[in-house]
Amino acid sequence: MLFAIAWRNLGRHARRSFITALAMAVGVALCMGSIALSDGIFQQVAHVMVDQSLGHVQVHHPDWPTRKRAEDTQPEAAALVGALEARPGVVGVTGRLVTAVLIGGPSTSAGARVLGVDPPREAAVSGLDHLVAEGRPLGPAPAREALLGAELAKSIGVGLGDEVVFVGQGASGSIANDLFRVVGLVRTGSTLADRSGAWVHLGDLQAFLELPDQVHEVLILGNDAGDSAALRDAVAPVVPPGRLLRTWEEASPVTARMMALQDGGALIMLAFVFSVAALGVLNTMLMSVFERTRELGVLRAIGMSPGRVMRLVLAEALLLGALAAGLGLVLGAAVDAYLVYVGIDFSVGEGKGLSWSGIQMDPVIRGAVRWQGIALTVGAVLGVSLLAAVWPAWRAARLRPVDAMRQA
Repeated sequence: MLFAIAWRNLGRHARRSFITALAMAVGVALCMGSIALSDGIFQQVAHVMVDQSLGHVQVHHPDWPTRKRAEDTQPEAAALVGALEARPGVVGVTGRLVTAVLIGGPSTSAGARVLGVDPPREAAVSGLDHLVAEGRPLGPAPAREALLGAELAKSIGVGLGDEVVFVGQGASGSIANDLFRVVGLVRTGSTLADRSGAWVHLGDLQAFLELPDQVHEVLILGNDAGDSAALRDAVAPVVPPGRLLRTWEEASPVTARMMALQDGGALIMLAFVFSVAALGVLNTMLMSVFERTRELGVLRAIGMSPGRVMRLVLAEALLLGALAAGLGLVLGAAVDAYLVYVGIDFSVGEGKGLSWSGIQMDPVIRGAVRWQGIALTVGAVLGVSLLAAVWPAWRAARLRPVDAMRQA
């Protein structure tokens, strides 16, 4: 009742301004929520494609990226890994041996990409131990144990405790084969890895391929994927000459371009929402000038300069934008809190999440809040408010006092 009375007592212009500010605040909240949800999705993608698969910096034999031959290895791998771990800014280092094999189950077989990993170091870089959906991680010492992608295990009909046979080619060209016991099933989030990925102890795969103390790639993890160039420069002094040292952006330009879409999507959302908001501000300020033409004429008549009239209208628009930004931050904080702590359930068949660019999302996608997204949203609403008010302000500044005061 009190609100209704207060609302009736407000002037027409004040009511219109409040409604415009409220509509813009809703737009601010929607933008903040959309950016937080988008950042959450990109955070998942970055974890799977960069942290787990690429690392922040890579060391390879110069021919490995293009030829992928078994003999394109790095010798004295243990010494190199130890030297890299001692460099400043390094969070984790792991060496990997990679090969393709045929994995045989009780009645069927399938091709697989096998990674030989050092379990403790791999856990620090890719979090492999946390990706084990069933069973347990690999033990710290070689024991002919294997982790299989959950979809791969299902396709060849094996489960925990079953033995599988690996058939491949050794570095010398001879046929290599051995039995491994399945101790865990892995869900990485990568559709390809879950369907054709397998992990064994680095020592076991070195023996399988006859490549003692050798690895195909060394992955280095820092504090932030965005500082990969600085990390590369920090580790360069201990990398032997002739090795290929690259950041993840240099190693996978496609992934880097895809990750660059994160800010582009936010800008598109801001442009769409605030182009509509600009029309609201423009309409409000134009109506303000039309309704107060007589008052503006009086101000001009008593000596107010055109520039001061223009600044008066722009200041009113800026206050309108500030009110919208303040209300929007309150609403947006509530939306972001819901997305971060509760999330949105996008689960599809069998409890799986949506798939995007080969990445299997978690069924419940949660938002991630960056201060840059909030600052960009607030800056956009203030900028739009000022820009939309330029024409009404210019029109008000051009009013002739005599003509303005004649209007009833």
